[in-house]
Amino acid sequence: MKKLLISLTALALSLLVFTSCDLFAQEKEECKHENTVTIKATQATCTEPAYREGTKCADCGYIFKAPVATGTALGHVEKQIQGLTVTCTTDGKTPSAMCERCGEMVVKAEIITKLGHKYIAAPTVLPTCTEAGYEGGEICEYCHNYNPDESKKPKITPPLGHDIETTQKAEAATCKTTGKTTGYKCNREGCGYVSESVETAIDPTNHVNTQVTTKAKEPTCTEAGCTAGIWCKDCETQVATSEEIPALDHQMGEWVAVEGTTSCEEKAECTRDGCDYEVSRNNHNYEPNEEAGANICSECGANQPTDSSTGNGEDVDNGTVESGATT
Repeated sequence: MKKLLISLTALALSLLVFTSCDLFAQEKEECKHENTVTIKATQATCTEPAYREGTKCADCGYIFKAPVATGTALGHVEKQIQGLTVTCTTDGKTPSAMCERCGEMVVKAEIITKLGHKYIAAPTVLPTCTEAGYEGGEICEYCHNYNPDESKKPKITPPLGHDIETTQKAEAATCKTTGKTTGYKCNREGCGYVSESVETAIDPTNHVNTQVTTKAKEPTCTEAGCTAGIWCKDCETQVATSEEIPALDHQMGEWVAVEGTTSCEEKAECTRDGCDYEVSRNNHNYEPNEEAGANICSECGANQPTDSSTGNGEDVDNGTVESGATT
């Protein structure tokens, strides 16, 4: 009974497989490949070669003409990317590389963990002309920075400064000759600082060999003056042309009473140095005086001169009398 059951099961399976294969074969035979499409050609990439066109059935996928590879893959074009230096406080990176064509990272960077400070006894550093000196304290073996702990900082000696010697005195350029800048050197052993003298261009405005063609003259109150006329012998140029300066006119001071005269007599003087020009005036107010039989000033009591043609309140000679001269 058991053998019979096994035989029947095997027969059923055989029939099932035969039927399935027959159906699949029928389906295959049913596609007539009437709808074909082109398998597009492809360009070569960094990792794949180029392929020519092919054709296949759009319905069942049957390939009539398989794409054929031409040549080989292009390969990556590597662009090196600089790594980052690891420090005591920041992580670093190893160098990496990226393909310039496809952008793929060909070599990936690896992180290098930060070192952390490692402090050791700092060596003594003597000061130089331009750099400070250090004594004692702790310094990091990796980054060479001193320990920020106040108790472990070094004693600092300021820079010494250069021991300067002048090797070339400065010479001003003139309208005919070039000049020179000052040259220096440091005499301190081991320094080597040198500042070379440099030639400077001719200065067309610096005239040192000149002669006066017209003397300068200061103007006075009544006479014009002039500026100096100067000629350069070196470049044969008229450096300055003499020009006239107009007369200044008098600079009159306040009216003051004339000493030894009546209170109505006044004068004013020019205040410029060297000028003795002055003018005078009177402020008499003459009134008839029957008892005196003359005109008498009501302010100072002076008699009106008999040859005066002026009336009351008028000044002799139209109010002013000039005297003196300007020098």
